[in-house]
Amino acid sequence: MIRIRVSSRGDSALRLRVTGHAGFAAAGNDVLCAAVSVLAENLGESLRLLLNADLELEEGDGLYDVRLSDAAASRETDLLFASAILGLRSIALAHPDRIVFESEELE
Repeated sequence: MIRIRVSSRGDSALRLRVTGHAGFAAAGNDVLCAAVSVLAENLGESLRLLLNADLELEEGDGLYDVRLSDAAASRETDLLFASAILGLRSIALAHPDRIVFESEELE
């Protein structure tokens, strides 16, 4: 099971944490894992390389976690997060038995 968690403060998403594996196919052949990974990693790299955003990135087996500082939130970061979230929600809705999508509001 893949768990996708988006953490926001107000209208700005500040964190995307993806954990787990879909178990849809064998490792290296799992299209659901690949699709989720591409969207998550593209978000992190776009924030880092295109916007030079102040962020923390953690990667590992079954883990991708990108955290943006409050000060780095902007219209541009909001747009990149919104695009990634749109794609990730679509995949999660199509595969609710393999992917859980959660949102949380930060204090």
